[in-house]
Amino acid sequence: MTCKEIIAELVAPEEMFYKKGTLEAKKLFIDETDYKIVDWSDEIILAKYAAPVADFEIRIFIKAGLAIRNWRETKARGNQTADPNIYAEWILE
Repeated sequence: MTCKEIIAELVAPEEMFYKKGTLEAKKLFIDETDYKIVDWSDEIILAKYAAPVADFEIRIFIKAGLAIRNWRETKARGNQTADPNIYAEWILE
């Protein structure tokens, strides 16, 4: 069992980045990730994705109409520059 997450982000001009020595604005960023569903009940769907540098998790609370997405950097898969103190959580209502 898998599910797909697609995130589309608009990047503002002040968030420009350098590429090959030139400054250019990336206007639209689209990221597609496949998660493995590890639990599915009448109450919750739990899906996980183990990236090389971070662990991602999506919990969908069916009856509450709520989804929580979080991630935390990890050194578990050999990335020694990862910092487990770096994490984020989104709550979608």
